[in-house]
Amino acid sequence: MQPRVIVNHTEVKRVLDLVRGACKGRGDPIPEAYLPFNLVTQDGREMRSYSELLAQAIRPMIDIKEEKDLDSLFSSPRDNRAGQSHRRPRRLRAHSLSSCPGVCVNPPMFDYPKQAEFNHVIPKAKIYSFAKPTRAVRDRFVSQVAEIVWKYKLSPETVNLPARHGIQEIQIFAVALKAAELAEDVLRAMDRAIPSPSSKNN
Repeated sequence: MQPRVIVNHTEVKRVLDLVRGACKGRGDPIPEAYLPFNLVTQDGREMRSYSELLAQAIRPMIDIKEEKDLDSLFSSPRDNRAGQSHRRPRRLRAHSLSSCPGVCVNPPMFDYPKQAEFNHVIPKAKIYSFAKPTRAVRDRFVSQVAEIVWKYKLSPETVNLPARHGIQEIQIFAVALKAAELAEDVLRAMDRAIPSPSSKNN
């Protein structure tokens, strides 16, 4: 008989209600429930298969969050809703440029907190969509830029420090280059796409 999904992982309350109902009136653990699990996992010492199942289950939620993060990155500091202009908290960003063939890792200028690490690759298509570069600039983008990575997000939520001077967040980007230099109009296209003040570190 094929297993049947009674309730999926997104319906947390329903799952808890079913478990609570199944345990009602029982004071001792149910061997039929825990013995197969203990056998497969060697009494909880080998959880790899269940960890993989969990990763598969939450991957869609992670993908949605990453997409929302990217959308917020490209959103304007001013958001026009219902005919009113709302100023969003100021965000600063910094670009770190590196040029070398193949894969390279340059030491960071600062030792950023581990909990602030993002490591989201920014699709070039996002830059094209928001910056609307000319064909010539897009060609230079392709020939000069290997990858853009949103490395760190420094905010009260990630570094546990209060915002100061009206600046709520600092975004750190790493731009891996295919060539020795980056054309100014390519960098300007990135600036147009991400509407926050920026600085550049070579």
